[in-house]
Amino acid sequence: MAKYDFTNYSKFAALPQEHRKHFQAIIVEGQLLARMLWTPPRDLSPVPLLCAGCHGSQERFRILLRTFCYVVVGSSSLGLQMSFSNTEGVPGHPEISGYCDKVPPLPWQKVVEGSLTHPFALTLSGETLYWTDWQTRSIHACDKRTGEKKREILNALYSPMDIQVLSPERQPYFHTPCEENNGGCSHLCLLSPRDPFYSCACPTGVQLEDDGKTCKAGAEEVLLLARRTDLRRISLDMPDFTDIILQIDNIRHAIAIDYDPVEGYIYWTDDDVRAIRRAYLDGSGAQTLVTTEINHPDGIAVDWVARNLYWTDTGTDRIEVTRLNGTSRKILISENLDEPRAIVLNPVMGYMYWTDWGENPKIECAYLDGSERRVLVNSSLGWPNGLALDLEEDKLYWGDAKTDKIELPMIHLFQYADSNSDRCQLL
Repeated sequence: MAKYDFTNYSKFAALPQEHRKHFQAIIVEGQLLARMLWTPPRDLSPVPLLCAGCHGSQERFRILLRTFCYVVVGSSSLGLQMSFSNTEGVPGHPEISGYCDKVPPLPWQKVVEGSLTHPFALTLSGETLYWTDWQTRSIHACDKRTGEKKREILNALYSPMDIQVLSPERQPYFHTPCEENNGGCSHLCLLSPRDPFYSCACPTGVQLEDDGKTCKAGAEEVLLLARRTDLRRISLDMPDFTDIILQIDNIRHAIAIDYDPVEGYIYWTDDDVRAIRRAYLDGSGAQTLVTTEINHPDGIAVDWVARNLYWTDTGTDRIEVTRLNGTSRKILISENLDEPRAIVLNPVMGYMYWTDWGENPKIECAYLDGSERRVLVNSSLGWPNGLALDLEEDKLYWGDAKTDKIELPMIHLFQYADSNSDRCQLL
């Protein structure tokens, strides 16, 4: 959920595993009750209604204040609407049914049956129930209690989907704690049916401060994921590890990604666009840095100390460097490279490491200016690809796509404090 301006997006309720795929409809019961309901997949029988407080703290509840919930049963999708009334009945299928005052699945009353072909969504206005139907391609209406006075409101519609009524009666005003100063919350104020009837929440992946009202500036630990057609970030500060897609256009085949902690940019290579690009961690400010003489850009690495950007290209068989803004481009290594792929840097010590999974696969290293090049590993390798450098333990990890292994680790680099070596080497 998010604010009306789509800011402060947050995930606030973890659905049971069996309800996470294809859940169909959701409705907020109103400020007075501060609850929400949703319908799970139609293959669950009997069809339950699940619900939570608006802060996501509960999974099932008893509907209060003679609240009546209408639900479409047995269609390709399930619609939900609320009304303040009370009727009892038995389940039916397919039909429009009502549910009230009891924990699912008791009791139900059939409001409309027999004449339905493919109902999709429904809504209420006063005493009238409205719904859309895919097969009749129409909007229908009837009395919400008896199902009588059935009529067609509009027809010849192409794929009628959801339907809603705009009326003050549907969204009556209630005074809430969130009404004044957003409840004192820095970001999201979420209503609750329990005292104090609200809670503060943060955007997905961001922790709440100890005061229970203020969100931290952002996630402190984040995983960045290049996923071919999109880039994602996953906060490690929260236990749910929810991924957020960065809103960046024209990502066609993202391969590698890295981050500059100083300016907050993420950098990535795109093999289809044939470019090196960057954007801020929130997806804004996207820029294309390098497009010329780029064939198949692959690995990428940020030197956050000297403010340079390194990448490999499996098409031109080069390792190159520019400033972080894409200027002052220089070819560092262009000889004896077959399929250079992953690259990682140790700016503190001045080394770079890369994999080559050509005919003679190997892992190499060199100074950051390309000099003092050295082969570290050239045996027992298939398609060495991913690299990760552990600066604290002085170890280099890599993944091999051919052997389906992650070596943990095979290379133990020199100890910084104890070594007088002027070349990258193994212990």
